[in-house]
Amino acid sequence: MVLFCAAPLTQAVVHWRQRSTKALSQWTVLLGISGLGCSLLYDHLFCLPFAYRLLHPLILFAWIVLALQEFWYSGRTRVRTSLVWSYGFLLLIMIGAVFFAQRYPVEVGTGAGWLFTFFYTFFQIPQLIKNQQRRSVEGLSFWYITLLGTASCVELFLSLWCLLPPQSFLNALRGVVIYAIFVYQWLSFSVAVKEDRV
Repeated sequence: MVLFCAAPLTQAVVHWRQRSTKALSQWTVLLGISGLGCSLLYDHLFCLPFAYRLLHPLILFAWIVLALQEFWYSGRTRVRTSLVWSYGFLLLIMIGAVFFAQRYPVEVGTGAGWLFTFFYTFFQIPQLIKNQQRRSVEGLSFWYITLLGTASCVELFLSLWCLLPPQSFLNALRGVVIYAIFVYQWLSFSVAVKEDRV
């Protein structure tokens, strides 16, 4: 969970140095924050291991930093307006879910767990598509990708060892597969850049 928290912060450092968030897909950030919002409900309603309940809020904070950087560095009114509406709507949904969880904790917890799995199944696909369209991974932190992949491998092992619910196992498996695709893109586009220079 510490690795999942550190990964987006390494990308935030790259944004800060470049004064730009153009390399990172904002759909990836929005879907990631949506999934983490669901995970907070899932973790607490089903009393998952303490590391999840302690660090998922910190991971959410790290992703919120990426969203705030997009707001700050974009400088475009239309982008900033869409960000405010998107995250405002997400916040209202979360408040409603907390309200319903008071009366239906099992149902809301189960639904939140599957929504978390759904969002995390697809949240990095916009980034993969963006990399493919640009045919570049320039602007992405290699540490960001590597820490996410390493964390997914550890979580996959722990979900099997601790017999965690299937949502946790599927999320970890998804992370390992996505990491393999990221590594393939990184190697492919790096080789392509070297060949172009030659």
